[in-house]
Amino acid sequence: MANGDQNILGQQLRYFRKKLNLKQTEMAKRLGVSMSLYSKLESGQIATTPRRLEKFASQLQTSVEFLTTGQGAEHVEKYTTALGSDELSRLSLDALDRLVTLSQDPKLVKLAEQVAPTLRVAPSRALAVVIRTILMGTQS
Repeated sequence: MANGDQNILGQQLRYFRKKLNLKQTEMAKRLGVSMSLYSKLESGQIATTPRRLEKFASQLQTSVEFLTTGQGAEHVEKYTTALGSDELSRLSLDALDRLVTLSQDPKLVKLAEQVAPTLRVAPSRALAVVIRTILMGTQS
């Protein structure tokens, strides 16, 4: 990691720490590193490994790209696919099929991309909002 990348990572770690309203000690614990190491990372004094970056990104539910460059989606959308999860187990196969079909509709994808900046969310989240609106409208 180049020195500039270290500074960006430090800025991003600080951004998430402030957003989560955590002290450095709390953030270090959340990320599974010592307070000393975290402090050096946040201040841009040292670099970290790709493996540790992936761990940080996972813990903060963001992408490595966002942590290291400040670009890309801030939040990684995580979907549970485990059998028996509450949300999925309540859906019929027909309902799941409908969701998949709607999520692949090019018009809806384009609409989601257009409204994402207004909603201040990632396009995938905007697509979920668009689909939910459609589904709620068909229930009336």
